[in-house]
Amino acid sequence: MNEGLLSQQEINSLLQKNAELSSLPGLTEGEKDVLGEVSNISMGSAAMALSSFLSREATISGMKIDTLGLDELKADLDLDRLVLKAQFDEGLEGYVLLALASDKLVLAMDPNLSTELGDGAFGISDGVLANTKEGLNNMLTALLDTIAGMVGRNIGVLDPDLWHVGPDTDKEQLVKGIGAEVARVDFDLQLETIGNSRASLILSIDAARAIVEALSTVAEAVEAEARVEEQEKESKIVPEIKDREKKQVSIQKPQFSQLREDVKSTSRQNIDLILDVPLELSVVLGNTSKSIREILSLNPGSVIELGKYTEEPLEVYVNGKLIAQGEVVVINENFGIRIQI
Repeated sequence: MNEGLLSQQEINSLLQKNAELSSLPGLTEGEKDVLGEVSNISMGSAAMALSSFLSREATISGMKIDTLGLDELKADLDLDRLVLKAQFDEGLEGYVLLALASDKLVLAMDPNLSTELGDGAFGISDGVLANTKEGLNNMLTALLDTIAGMVGRNIGVLDPDLWHVGPDTDKEQLVKGIGAEVARVDFDLQLETIGNSRASLILSIDAARAIVEALSTVAEAVEAEARVEEQEKESKIVPEIKDREKKQVSIQKPQFSQLREDVKSTSRQNIDLILDVPLELSVVLGNTSKSIREILSLNPGSVIELGKYTEEPLEVYVNGKLIAQGEVVVINENFGIRIQI
């Protein structure tokens, strides 16, 4: 046999692998869209948890979602990545992984390591590694709690393992039990004063699909409940209209008693009785409406646009009733309102 040519056994092996990859279930574009929305919101919560743990701002942006086979996943988990791996034990089946670049994350955990950072891998002390695992655990807890709230079920995991991927890492053991295919959602993670790095949420394909199906079920239930409420309203309104049409209405001129000239006005006396009653006065800057998805995605620093132009007057309410409009003024470092209308 000539050198460089594949044997029949090797050719058969490659064909078998290609057949296995082509038969992987994957995710439809619709499922990817739903999983992307869930991941975006839940990873936002995870970033907030990391920010609280580090006492520095941590935000995510950008998102890319795809599916990988095991060989692709092992190649993707390159050197100097920290991977938190946990197995679901409630609500879902399979595994969830959080994978982050170790240099940026460890530097955020311990700024004193800055002198050790270079172009390649570097050692991490047991103390820093333990602190890093705690931070990633906080991220995972926030992430799963957010997903659980969205799909309406409890989600739990066994005690996670932290892997620092290096030249000697047994990647077969790292991906063991995950399944033939995974869903990977990549984000850009920005750490204040540290810089940007890559953060990945990796789910067993069955777990990813179960999340999508559960969220779809919740959405269908909400829509069904709204339809039932609308039907109940209609069923009450129609009989009332028919009853009013059937009733005979008696029409007659109103009769008023003769006004007496000797009656004195008591309006001033009545007003005097309530002059000291306190009323709540409030000034409304503006308002808007947001979906649950948009509200859950709010982070520190998020800007909410209100449905009012800058030149429009503000509304003044007393006990919830609109009484006037005015403009904002400053009185001795306090805000005030000058009544216009």
